Amino acid sequence: MAAARRARTSGPSERRRRAARGAARAGLRARALAAAAIALALAVAGVGAVSFRDDAALVFDLDASAQTDATVTETKAGVTLGTLATTIEDGVPCWDLSGPGTERLTPTAGPSVSLGASYTLAAWVKWRADATAPRTLFRFGSNSELATSAGSNDIGSLDGRYGNGLRLSLSDARPGQWQFVSVRVDLAVDTLGIWAGTSIYVDGLPTSNTVVAQGTALSVSSGLALSSIGHNTGHGPGCVHLALVWNRAVPISELNDVYHETFPQALCDPACASCWGGTDTSCTDLGGGVRDCADGYFQLASACLQCEPQCATCTDGGTANDCITCPANSSGGAESGAPCTCNAGWMYDVLEEACVACADPNCVDCSVSASVCLGCASGTALVSAACSVCTASGTCDTCDAANLGVCLSCGGGELLEEGGCVATCSSGYYADTVSTCAACSVERCTTCPLDTCAACEAGYEGLTCLASAGTSCAVNADCASSLCSGGVCVLACDDVAC
Repeated sequence: MAAARRARTSGPSERRRRAARGAARAGLRARALAAAAIALALAVAGVGAVSFRDDAALVFDLDASAQTDATVTETKAGVTLGTLATTIEDGVPCWDLSGPGTERLTPTAGPSVSLGASYTLAAWVKWRADATAPRTLFRFGSNSELATSAGSNDIGSLDGRYGNGLRLSLSDARPGQWQFVSVRVDLAVDTLGIWAGTSIYVDGLPTSNTVVAQGTALSVSSGLALSSIGHNTGHGPGCVHLALVWNRAVPISELNDVYHETFPQALCDPACASCWGGTDTSCTDLGGGVRDCADGYFQLASACLQCEPQCATCTDGGTANDCITCPANSSGGAESGAPCTCNAGWMYDVLEEACVACADPNCVDCSVSASVCLGCASGTALVSAACSVCTASGTCDTCDAANLGVCLSCGGGELLEEGGCVATCSSGYYADTVSTCAACSVERCTTCPLDTCAACEAGYEGLTCLASAGTSCAVNADCASSLCSGGVCVLACDDVAC
């Protein structure tokens, strides 16, 4: 299975969304299994097998995502429609035809695009919210196609050619969101120059990722040439991402494919790295039934479900024990054979669904609360749930919490000696371990490797540092010569008894 990609923000709304997803995980799994049947049906129908752009009957293809500069260029017939730079709306490139002054794109060069007895129009649009005036997508002569009536969201056709006014269908505009809309006419009849027929309106439904017929209107624009995308002052439709014209009645099943192929990728569900619809069951099929899940998601049947937030990517199962890689400030996962856990100095916050830093920069363990430290970094000691800096000499790793000036262990290769840290043991001390200096057991010994005296203070000698001749003494045993005369060690006795 393709590894998932995760690059989503984690604000409060996103956290609430994740919480809702977690609560509904069992339901999502059941729905994912049911969606496998839908995916199979789509595959049988040939979704994405052949691009609609290969259709010879497609005579007009205006796609904002294909624009390279401000010159508005249609790619099928080579029609130029003036100049207007695209903008980005919800991550989707489009022409903002909301006005004022930019309500329409009018052909300025290239062949005329005329409608025959059968035709289909389709568009991706984010309708402007203001419904005071009509909103028009296509204008053919004096007819408006895929237009709303003033003061409502009802979609229909304005039959200006024959003065019949706006003929409404059962289709409705959905301002504030991107919508795929279409109208198709099959075999309109020309009787002595009077065209008659029925327009069938089609709407893309985001909940099911399918297009459905939403009603009809007794009005057609057969025989008329394209005048503009959008209309005059005050009648602009909103943001237009895509506008298509076929000179045939495209079956609804094929319009369904067009909907999937042209679905704006910026509108994909967060579960999908790429998609053909807006739900977590409409991620792109990479082949063999493998879905293009986003980071932080895993595939179950035809759906991409969210990994536990402790994982950056995960395998099937999606639990904290199924992580492949870990999010920022944590480690573990399949690469190390262990679940992801927050790094030292960080704790997992269930509300943030992320590792957050301990409040104390010297704290390495705040697993209960970011403000309550349980373990401190080198050079500090835990005092009342906080870390205090050791004041002992040298490079002190740990010190006594009751007395910060008394070191318990040293770092940097230094040795612990009398509560401080030294590079080498002082005179009268020896390294009794690799980390500690101990006092020589022989009094007055200055050098005692392995506690065997090798050198004594001046005036003393031998393994036990007895007084040399001329050094004061009290008894014979104080002297290396074992002779103490008159309070001084001597090498030999004179007439005076020693």
